[in-house]
Amino acid sequence: MLKISVAFVLLAATFARGAQPLYGQCGGLGYTGDVTCVSGAVCTKVNEFYSQCLPGAPTSSTPITTSTPTIPTSTTPTPTSTTTTVQVPSQTPIPGADTSTADVVSAFNQYNVTTRFGITFNPTAILGVAFTAGGQTLSFKAGQNVPRNMTAQTPQLSLWGTTDPGPFVIVMADPDVPTPQNPTFGPVRHWLAGNFYPTRTSNVLTPTGTAITPYFQPTPGTGSPAHRYTYLLYKQPANFSQQTIVTSQTSIVNWNVSQFASRAGLGDPIAGTFMMTTM
Repeated sequence: MLKISVAFVLLAATFARGAQPLYGQCGGLGYTGDVTCVSGAVCTKVNEFYSQCLPGAPTSSTPITTSTPTIPTSTTPTPTSTTTTVQVPSQTPIPGADTSTADVVSAFNQYNVTTRFGITFNPTAILGVAFTAGGQTLSFKAGQNVPRNMTAQTPQLSLWGTTDPGPFVIVMADPDVPTPQNPTFGPVRHWLAGNFYPTRTSNVLTPTGTAITPYFQPTPGTGSPAHRYTYLLYKQPANFSQQTIVTSQTSIVNWNVSQFASRAGLGDPIAGTFMMTTM
């Protein structure tokens, strides 16, 4: 019986040495005992001479991992910028249109357009006229031939060479009715409209009101030589919308363009062009 008791005590002592109690020593300089701790405690280094079983995770016994911060080479922050794409009106006329007022004036003089309308024509800007038909768009230089089948729809107007915000007045007339050689009914008014403004993002002129004379297609007589369908753009005066010189009831034939411009306070045209069209 004594041998059994002694064996039991030795076994218990062995198991006891297998785990140090909470807050017991578990290490240190010269320490030769067990380095494990009871459940719920961790051998934690306090200093080089003493380690203790403490509850929870180790603190000072666990190496602290540090990282060396990256030191920027410059303390000046790098500026950032946001690129915003903003459309601005092009300074180059649409393909096919004139590129200089001198060329337009030369064509007006060559074809006697200025004389026929009795106007002073010293343009300061370039007027572009573009027709769209059958999925195709056609613009033209002053004096260029334009097929009648392209002219059914109201053309789109564009303006270059001025920063004037508008509004503008468009005049379109045919001085050659019934023929250039015998224009007894000309000029005939084909279009008269005001309140044209350039858009913010393009050179296109957009109307904001009702035309006095809505656009109607060129209709030169069968067999007649080409007619000079002329477009003149004027700076619109403040009271133009109240004018009654020309109304929807006013005859379109034998229309004196220069007289109308004078009476309506339009002054001289700031831009213009013309096309040659036959049936």
